[in-house]
Amino acid sequence: MKQLLWDEIEYNNIQIIFTVNDGGINFVNNPNCGISKIYDFYPKLKAEFKFGNEQTEEYKIQIREYLDGNRQYFDLPMDLAGSEFQKKVWSAITTIKYGETIDFIDFANQFSESKSQVEEAILSNPLIILIPSHRITGVDYKNSLRNNSAFIKYLLNIEKE
Repeated sequence: MKQLLWDEIEYNNIQIIFTVNDGGINFVNNPNCGISKIYDFYPKLKAEFKFGNEQTEEYKIQIREYLDGNRQYFDLPMDLAGSEFQKKVWSAITTIKYGETIDFIDFANQFSESKSQVEEAILSNPLIILIPSHRITGVDYKNSLRNNSAFIKYLLNIEKE
C-alpha cells in the first residue's frame, strides 16, 4: 500500500490540504474540503495517509509564500498521475506567466486534440495553485471536481496585486 503524507495550510479562513509521496507533491485539494476528496480524483487509490510534519514543511512554505503574494513560481518536485496528454496540457499550463491569463479557446488551439479533451485535462488538474489552471479563462467548471469559482477569483486577485 502506498503511503501518502498529508498536511494542511490555514490561510485567511481557507484550509488547503495537500498530499506528498516520495516523488513529490501529488494533490492539492479544493479549499475547505476534507482529504477524502482525493478519491474523486484517484478512485482506485489505495493509500495509507500519514500526517507529514517535517517532510511537508517546504511544500507548506512555498504554497504560503504564493498565497502571501511573495512567490510567483514553485520549486517543488511533483509526482503527477495522468495520461501523457493530460501531462502535456498540465505542462503547457505552467508556462502561463504569473499575473497573466489566456482564453480557453486560445489555449486549446495549441493542441491537435479536441477542445473537450483539453478542457477535461484542465479540469482533472490534481495540483491547483502549482499548475495554475486558474489563469485560463472561459473553462466550464460547473460540473467538475474543481467547481470553485470563488477560489479561482481569489487566486487571480493574488496575482493582480
